[in-house]
Amino acid sequence: EKKKMKASRGQQMISMTMRSSRVTTSPVMTTCFRLKRSYSVQTMTVNQYSKILNSNARGKYQIVDVREPDELNSFNVQDNDIMNLPISQSWKWGTDIARHQHPLDPVKPVICVCRSGRRSMTFATFLSTVGFETVYNLYGGMDEYAHVIDPTVRKGL
Repeated sequence: EKKKMKASRGQQMISMTMRSSRVTTSPVMTTCFRLKRSYSVQTMTVNQYSKILNSNARGKYQIVDVREPDELNSFNVQDNDIMNLPISQSWKWGTDIARHQHPLDPVKPVICVCRSGRRSMTFATFLSTVGFETVYNLYGGMDEYAHVIDPTVRKGL
């Protein structure tokens, strides 16, 4: 007789986040469900993010933008140190990240960014679940950044 296991609050949140974004669930992203580790994702405000972007502290962080390539043209905040890992392509990079065989350093803090903060939260939760020590999600994403910090970053939206 099979027992039905109740999903933890974290699993429910991840599932809800995945359903509400443009993510197609891949075996890699469902890693968060299978692992029994706890996870911790910290929220970063756009004010905090702006200070990091414009200071020497920027080099202490890994910034990962999970938007699709066509979305990157909507905002001009991209730089050489911002890594683009489209969440729709997690099947390409997810296994390597989970195995710590990817350029992302699990010890160096990671800031996850997307347009609204939903997809980056999915990615941030994934990173935390597979053992990344310090993971931040940009609250409100680039939409909030353009609204609060710098409206000139928004192009054609």
